[in-house]
Parts: sequence; structure tokens; C-alpha cells
Amino acid sequence: RVLLSQIRTIAAELAADAENRERERAELTVMKETIVARVDQLEKRIEAGETNMVRKIAELEEQFKAELKVSTDQAAATLEAAAARVQQETVTMRAEVEHQADT
Repeated sequence: RVLLSQIRTIAAELAADAENRERERAELTVMKETIVARVDQLEKRIEAGETNMVRKIAELEEQFKAELKVSTDQAAATLEAAAARVQQETVTMRAEVEHQADT
């Protein structure tokens, strides 16, 4: 009778342990699924961030190219204007020298 009681106690303890392990396993499964979902979410956010970064870099590159073209065009116009002034000054000086030579 005592032995039967001890066996029943041990069986109840084993059953309780099994239930606890099953509950822990279920909790761990939920935690794992939560972690996997978070990792997926973070990966998507990283990919979106990378896509946005690439797009922003492309926009800045285009903006830089446009500003560089404007600067280059302005520099070319300034040089052309300076060359025209030098040419005009040369013509004026030549005319003055020729005029002085004539007199």
C-alpha cells in the first residue's frame, strides 16, 4: 500500500514535470516565432532603408551633376566674356597704336 502510494506520487510528479516541459516548449516556440518575425521585420526595414539610401544618393548625384553643369556653363560664359573683352582691348590698342603711328 505504501509502495502503491509512492508510485502514484512519483507518477503524478512525472506527469506534472511533463506538463511543465510541454508548457515551456510551447512558450519557447512562441518566443522563437516572435524573434523570427522581428528579424524579418528588421530585415525589411533595413532593405527599405538601403533602397531609400540608394535613391537619395542617386538624387544627390543628379543634383550635383546639374549644379556642376550650371557652374561649368557660367565659367565658360565668363571666360568667353573675358576673351571678348581682351579681343576688344587688343583691337582698341592696335587702333590707338596705328593712329599714333600715323600722326
